[in-house]
Amino acid sequence: TKSKTFTTRADAVKWAAVIESEFARGVFIDSGPAERMALGEALELFRLEVVPRQRRQSSDPSRLRTLSTHLGGYAIARLQPMHIAHYRDMRAKKVGPESVIAELSLLHRVLKWVGIEKGIYYPGELPTARVSKPKRPRGRERRVSDAEIAAIVAATESKELAAIVRLAVATAMRRSELAGLLWKHVDLERRVALLPTTKNGEPRRVPLSPDAIAVFEALPKREDGKVFGLRPTSIQQAFQRALERARRRYLAREVVDHGHADETFLAALHFHDLRHEATSRLFERGDMDLMEVALITGHKDLRMLQRYTHLRPETVARKLGQRQGRAVSGKDERVPDAAPPTGHDLDGVQLSQAKADHPGC
Repeated sequence: TKSKTFTTRADAVKWAAVIESEFARGVFIDSGPAERMALGEALELFRLEVVPRQRRQSSDPSRLRTLSTHLGGYAIARLQPMHIAHYRDMRAKKVGPESVIAELSLLHRVLKWVGIEKGIYYPGELPTARVSKPKRPRGRERRVSDAEIAAIVAATESKELAAIVRLAVATAMRRSELAGLLWKHVDLERRVALLPTTKNGEPRRVPLSPDAIAVFEALPKREDGKVFGLRPTSIQQAFQRALERARRRYLAREVVDHGHADETFLAALHFHDLRHEATSRLFERGDMDLMEVALITGHKDLRMLQRYTHLRPETVARKLGQRQGRAVSGKDERVPDAAPPTGHDLDGVQLSQAKADHPGC
């Protein structure tokens, strides 16, 4: 049975007709449990039952706490789009669009999960589906020059960080992946490194370039089996210190020698830009297709892969000139580019939509 109190008989009759129709059509959903359960309780159940099963460490626990702080007091059935829109606007003043999108997406997942797994159904279309999300920011286009990489490596006081920076550009590995490397997963003979745990939750085998091999061969072996002792947060902190030290040295030297300096050199640079740079260089090679690049980087979504890829126009122009020259001479040999210090000989790429439909890991 289903009951509800109304102030007028007309409203009661109208509501009863709707309920009877839903019963007759077999689509009636009892919203009683959703009236009694607070959203905060659902968020906590999700944290206890779902988060521990996730393959990789995520920011979900922190996001769940934030959602609970601001929306946890509402009964699930009473949560309205306007409440979520208010939360969205409030959070947009404190964090970036990507964070707001991630929080709203997590809330949507929780509401779906509690319905499917716990039988706590929201009456009608989920309110998260009726709230617009912030527009995703344009992907960063910060390219990292060879000179900047060399300056950071020279400025760091950590031999591990110097190796990590070189490997980041040579392999496109993420900070967490580099920090988690184990020697038992690095096969220098086959030139492959295994990453059992990655951001997308699936293992990945990363082909190693000659420069990556050289970095590994120069590293001492640790007793604990890890390639590096630095944790992801420590890598970030050490990188930031090296970056600031390198920039101070550069500015002081340039001002003394030339009276001015390039204000963009080593400015607005993040560790993740090294992965961005590595991916772009792979595409600039011109001899690797989308599947091969995805095999190295671990991108599963073509759109995400494009976000991390910003080809240098001058590189493309150079390749156009080389190809035209080969066509005129009748030769089909490739003209080698000047190799960056990462060991990549990088040119342009052609994207095949057929291959885009089946990206690698």
